[in-house]
This record gives sequence, structure tokens and C-alpha cells, in this order.
Amino acid sequence: MKQRAIIVVLLAVAIGSAVLYAQTFVVAEKGPRWVVVSQPAANSQATASVAAVAGVKRVVDCVSFSADASAAVTAAAGTFVIRDGATGAGTVIWSYAVAHQVAAVAGVQTVAPHSICGLDLIGTVNTAMTAEFNAGVTGEVQGASMSGYLSQ
Repeated sequence: MKQRAIIVVLLAVAIGSAVLYAQTFVVAEKGPRWVVVSQPAANSQATASVAAVAGVKRVVDCVSFSADASAAVTAAAGTFVIRDGATGAGTVIWSYAVAHQVAAVAGVQTVAPHSICGLDLIGTVNTAMTAEFNAGVTGEVQGASMSGYLSQ
């Protein structure tokens, strides 16, 4: 893990005078980065999964998802989740309610694009990580991606 020193200068103002304080902090950079993307065929569930890595935890910091119509779509309620584990089986550690909009023709955005970062969701040691819609929707093409880093 790379480390770098950062000098922070704080300025404190007292009545009639200014005082300058300097302090050094050591900041550790995040571990190795990873990213996974899922863009399956129409009518299929988007499932972006990364395999377990021995001795380390996966940390998800960003997720993106959307869907559009490849044919007529009937409105449906659903969820987009991040699992600490395999597709459909791992523990849900983050969930987002999703409304699949009605579309009469192809090319209509049925789930608006979402990109959410700053999550810092920590998984379990030696465990896969998955980001997925809860199900595929007839007439819809879904997309999902997540990125993160490895941590001890």
C-alpha cells in the first residue's frame, strides 16, 4: 500500500494576531482497483460479479445501472442490490428500489442511468461480490457495473 505525507496548514486567527500551525499526516492509498460490467442480452438479468480473492476483502465504492427497452415493456417494481457473495445467494449489503417504466417501443429508457459512488461497502474475507437487478424484465436490456478495491 502506498503512503504519502500530506502537510496541512491551519490558520487560527486570534484577536489582533494570526498564528500559523502546520501538521503532517500520513495518508494510505486504497488497495488494487477492480471493475466488473454486465450487459446481457434482452430479457436477461444484469449480474456483475467478481470472484473471491484469498486472504482479502472486496470493497465496493461505485455502482452504476440502467435499462432500456428492446421491445414493449410492462411496468414492474424491482430492486438493484449489492451482495456480499454469489449471484442470487450472497447477503444483501446494499439495496436500491427500481421502477421499470412502461415502454411501447424499443429505445425508451425504462430505468434511468444511476451512478452512485462513495459507498465503501466492505465484504467478507475470501468472498465474491455481486451487483445485480433482482430479475430480468421481458423486453428490457439491463446494464450493471461496480468498481472497488481490495483491502486487508
